[in-house]
Amino acid sequence: MSKFFLAILSALTIGLLTNQSTAVKEQEPLINITRNYHDALTNFELQIDSLVAIANSDNQDNSKVLSIREELKKTRLAFKETEMLFNYFDPYGIGKQINGAPLSKIEPKVSEINVLEPKGLQILDELIFSEDAFNEMDKIILLCHSLKQAFSQMKKHQLTIIINHRQVFEASREELNRLFTLGLTGFDTPGSQHAIAEAIVSLKSVQFAMEQYYPLIEDKGNRAISFNLYGLFEIGKEMLEKAENFNSFDRFSFLNKVVNPLYQQIRKAHLDLGIETIDETPLKQSAINYEAENLFDQNYLNPNFYSNLNLNEQTLAKRAALGKLLFFDPVLSKDNKMSCASCHDPARAFTDGLEKSISNNGEKKLKRNAPTLINAVYAEKYFYDLRESTFERQVKHVVLDHDEFDTDFKQIALKLKGSKTYTDLFKAAFEEDKKYELSSWSISNAISAYVSSLNSFNSTFDQYMRYEIPSIDPAVKKGFNLFMGKAGCGTCHFAPTFSGLIPPLYEESESEVLGVPESLEDQSIIDSDKGRYSNKLPTDVADIFLHSFKTTTVRNVELTGPYMHNGIFQNLEEVLDFYNAGGGAGRGMELKNQTLPESPLNLTAMEQADIITFMKSLTDNPFKDDIPESLPAFENNNALNNRY
Repeated sequence: MSKFFLAILSALTIGLLTNQSTAVKEQEPLINITRNYHDALTNFELQIDSLVAIANSDNQDNSKVLSIREELKKTRLAFKETEMLFNYFDPYGIGKQINGAPLSKIEPKVSEINVLEPKGLQILDELIFSEDAFNEMDKIILLCHSLKQAFSQMKKHQLTIIINHRQVFEASREELNRLFTLGLTGFDTPGSQHAIAEAIVSLKSVQFAMEQYYPLIEDKGNRAISFNLYGLFEIGKEMLEKAENFNSFDRFSFLNKVVNPLYQQIRKAHLDLGIETIDETPLKQSAINYEAENLFDQNYLNPNFYSNLNLNEQTLAKRAALGKLLFFDPVLSKDNKMSCASCHDPARAFTDGLEKSISNNGEKKLKRNAPTLINAVYAEKYFYDLRESTFERQVKHVVLDHDEFDTDFKQIALKLKGSKTYTDLFKAAFEEDKKYELSSWSISNAISAYVSSLNSFNSTFDQYMRYEIPSIDPAVKKGFNLFMGKAGCGTCHFAPTFSGLIPPLYEESESEVLGVPESLEDQSIIDSDKGRYSNKLPTDVADIFLHSFKTTTVRNVELTGPYMHNGIFQNLEEVLDFYNAGGGAGRGMELKNQTLPESPLNLTAMEQADIITFMKSLTDNPFKDDIPESLPAFENNNALNNRY
């Protein structure tokens, strides 16, 4: 055999062994992460067994309550060790059986009303740490057994999942969001407020996953990434471990110095390793833009996910431009006097400054206050009563309402065809859908495209969190910490939209029963509006939705008063007083289904002022002067050309 041939054979053998070695090394992170996950699942199961054993014990005095409280803390910590991957792979099952909010819900996608009572760790936390825990012991025992049974079934499936690299990185960033928006706010621990200890476990679970990739990252020559990750995890753990208590923890600094930088660095590691991202897969569109490097990036959420306007940029721009003209044009109404902008003034962040909007006769009040349209697209359902699940179908309600446009799409289309400008604009915007060129669908679609473009996350607060400005008012920092901590605002107004859009998936909109009064004179009498209960959707005619209203955003709240669905509160000070007292129930209202805790928040006047300062730092209205210079002419109807 020639030396040349031996040299080639030797090189091929070395290359083959090298490739095999590389392949094995690339699989090591997944082997370690999978093993650790399976161990965590087993540990959680054992801890549930311990919780059940204490719940079943014959002890019948208050010492049992103390014992079960301590055991629940351990059980929740064991769950947090699994949460990153468990919640990633089965968010619906977790929400329904393991760690859902302690609120009754309606079972989705069924034709009849089926109220699902809360189950799992959050409702246990609320009950076990309540003053009435001893008297609730029978319910607690049942919930413990239900938790054991549910997890036993779910674990079997989890053990069969083959985890890939992309999922680890996605789950890691998702967990960072969750530990901040749901964990450190107290949403996860409504009774114990054991949030700090749980956040440490959550952060360590993300750290463990990333540590498995440090060798691969360093092999790529980017040691700086693993070095940065290591440092950020250590800073985060130190901040959490030094926290004195739930109320005093500096969430503002933790977000700014740990969560957002980690969110960025994990994505850098993901891309540096050449691992595919969700954008490169045929999976369903996500609400979150994986390209975002910060929870307060301007493009953190994907408006097309909510509006279903999956169009190329050029077509979307044409439709939005057309929709803008339609939005400001009173020709859409029966008497050619009322437009969308009549109730949604750009200068007021697309509200009208009234307690309740005025009808088409100029005198009668409409049923509710006009909400802002800025960032309105970011929701699962629309209107205060969540009656509409499709963004573009909102227009239909306004068009058909006798107190608003009082017409129909056929009449609107006939009028619009009398304008060459409008017909040309519709042809250009809907050239791919000629069949629906000027129709109820194209009219709604164009307006929807415009309203969905009214997005902005560029307030002073956002800019600071993106490191674009060097400083911010210290009162903003204090107010944010109160908002996300002691005051509990962040458990309903979730970051970054500060609305009821629930993280970390941002696919579900929440409604709440607050006990909003009918008048300021006697705040023990609830407003007569039944809210979601009366939205004409058969599945919402349930007692849990009586007087329930959508949790709207507090972004631009400085511009959007008066407040609440009925405009009862004239200023933010009145709003804070209402919440500080515990809502309607806290002011003596008989309201069994109030979802807002009725216990006082005990906020001082200065603390309330700081919260308001923070909310004002979210003011961001780049659309205030963005009004069409003129409206399209109607060649054969001069009367229409005088419209304003």
